Order: sequence, then structure tokens, then C-alpha cells
Amino acid sequence: MSSKIPTNWDKEVDVIVLGTGGAALTAAVAASESGSKVLVLEKTHQIGGTTAFSGGVPWIPLNHYMKEKGYEDNREDAINFIKRLALGRAEDSMIETFVDKGHEIIKFLDDHTPVKFVSPKSYPEYYARMDEALKHGTRSLDPAPFDLNEIGEWGSLVRQNPIFPPLTLEEGGAVGGIDFQLVAERMQNNIVTMGRSLVASLFKACLDRGVETLIETAW
Repeated sequence: MSSKIPTNWDKEVDVIVLGTGGAALTAAVAASESGSKVLVLEKTHQIGGTTAFSGGVPWIPLNHYMKEKGYEDNREDAINFIKRLALGRAEDSMIETFVDKGHEIIKFLDDHTPVKFVSPKSYPEYYARMDEALKHGTRSLDPAPFDLNEIGEWGSLVRQNPIFPPLTLEEGGAVGGIDFQLVAERMQNNIVTMGRSLVASLFKACLDRGVETLIETAW
């Protein structure tokens, strides 16, 4: 293996993002928004990573969606909630930064990208019996349905979720009954929810900013 640094590169960018999961694509959007030229590298032939397989539900204290639903939260309870679950394995400063800045990222995405969430009525707060848990509502956010046609040929490359139907949490996609007619309509029209919606809407935000993505490209 050569240790020499090449003098010529196929591409020159300011920021390289590895992977196409939720965190990676959010980082790509943020870097591009700040004026950086961004390149996303995905080693597989699909996009979305484990986020696309998941419910795509971020747990974010003090977010504006829950405030709009009338769910009350406070900083101290959120911090103590995380500290109790972390059992000393996370620095207090990191926990406080997450609580103080996480909701700002959600607001930024809502204001400047196609990424939208709903504060689900029927989805319970995690560890609801803890004193610091919300007694009314939840800090979890449910990705809104998204039309894969909006990202063109990339839509067919969003990793499939073999478990969840294309329903939101509030519609019962993971916690209740299934509206099979709605499922059929969404499948026919290429509408996705949960993790696939989060990935696709973030990817649309990247496309809107001219962020280039290379698949089947190892790093």
C-alpha cells in the first residue's frame, strides 16, 4: 500500500459524508447549508442504511411539534430522564447539548427542507412510568408520509422496510390496526412513511442543494 498522497483527485470537495442514514444525510444538509461542497459516499447499492429499516422516530425534547400539540416539556426533566437511562455512560455536557440543540435541528429541517414530522397522539412516551417522562404526549416524532417520486430514480434505491406497512405511527403502522385500503393506495402511488420517509425527504433536501451521492463506493 502506497503512503504517498496523490496530487490529482477525481473530485475535490469540502466535506465527505460517509453513509446515507438519517444522521449522515442530516450532516450533509447542514454542511451544504453552511456553504460547503459536499460529497456523500454509500458503499452499498441502496440508500438509507438502518434508518430506512427503522420507524425513523427521533426522540427530541422541547421540539416545536409537541408544543403545537399542547404537550408541555421542560429542560430539567429531559436532562434527568436521559441521565437516569445513561447510567453514567454519557457526559453531562453531551446530554445537555443534545437537549438544548436537538430541537433546533428539527426546527431547521422543518423551515428549510421537505422533512416534516408529526407529534403522534397514540404513541406512548418511552419508560412512561419514570418521574421525568411526559405524562401527556410524547417527545417522539413521527415522519410524515413522503412521495418517492420527488427524488426521481433515487426513489427505487431507498432501502425497503420488510416489516412496517406504509402507515405512520399515528395511523397504526407500528402500534395498532392496519387500514389496508390506505396501504394499497400508498403502495400504488409510491408514498412511504417511517424510516423510508425520513431518508427520502432528507435525500430530497440534499438533491435540492446539489449534494452529490455516489453509491457502491467504499471508503
